Amino acid sequence: MKRNDETNINQLKRDWRQLDELGEQSVSKVEVKELLHDYREKKRRTFYKELVIFLCTAFVILSSFAFSFVRAPGIFIVIQVGASLLPPIILFVLVKRKNKRGKTIL
Repeated sequence: MKRNDETNINQLKRDWRQLDELGEQSVSKVEVKELLHDYREKKRRTFYKELVIFLCTAFVILSSFAFSFVRAPGIFIVIQVGASLLPPIILFVLVKRKNKRGKTIL
């Protein structure tokens, strides 16, 4: 019985030392600021990269619409009518399909 108590006490002491060592391994404020700065810089680069991609895509789409309007106004009108009517129809079909399953989309 006494030996079992000693082993328990020794194990508890070892555990307390390990807990104390965990507390000593803290990160300094300078390291946290550097990590935060790196994270913000990475987010900023990602934002600018996505912005350039978005602007290039918008330019291509707008220039193709302008070209189609100048060269073939009939096609431009068909594209505009299709873009105006197709999304509500697709939304209606998706809502109806979800309601059949018993789930609501909105």
